[in-house]
Amino acid sequence: MYIPDHFNETNPHHLREVMRQHDFATVMTAQDTPDGLPMISHIPLVLEGEDRLIGHTARSNPHWRLFENGRPTRAIFHGPHGYVSPRWYVSDKLVPTWNYVVVHATGSARVMTDEEECLKAMEKLVTIYETCEEGWRMNRLSERAITGLLRGIVPFEIWIEQLEGKFKLSQNRSAEDKDGVIRHLGNSVNSTDRDLAAWMADIQEEPAD
Repeated sequence: MYIPDHFNETNPHHLREVMRQHDFATVMTAQDTPDGLPMISHIPLVLEGEDRLIGHTARSNPHWRLFENGRPTRAIFHGPHGYVSPRWYVSDKLVPTWNYVVVHATGSARVMTDEEECLKAMEKLVTIYETCEEGWRMNRLSERAITGLLRGIVPFEIWIEQLEGKFKLSQNRSAEDKDGVIRHLGNSVNSTDRDLAAWMADIQEEPAD
């Protein structure tokens, strides 16, 4: 990923927070095909600890077979993004642009084959997304239904070996220009714009190293 120095985000907390908040990832794995294109799937991934992602595909999705070969796999997490108008700047002679937050996590993927391990991975996902006390749980299924479920999916994990973050949040603009962008995005009716403004404000308030 092309990352100019002023947009290079290396704070592990920031990178992992994007992965937690925006966990519907684009997963890419290289494959040996005439067109040279990677296999791509769109999968919710849960960050467990600091360097392990867990998820699953349908067994009918051939992507998981590439995991068996130990090929490098990259998960792309798209954070908030939005249009920035030059009308919001104090400075003159600037042009429209697009601010955004994105994280790339690259590592080795492994298919889970042990039934107990697979079940624990599914229970983990359900517990995270079923947030209310009355939420659905795996134990509502019969043993036979659980067996059928596990036959139809392939749980996997990705051990992260490299994290890259590109936070394009007007770091190359003056404080006054950044304040103008934050103010306009923060007042938007679009929740994604407001999330983007919050990231800009957080990054701007951090003390320099």
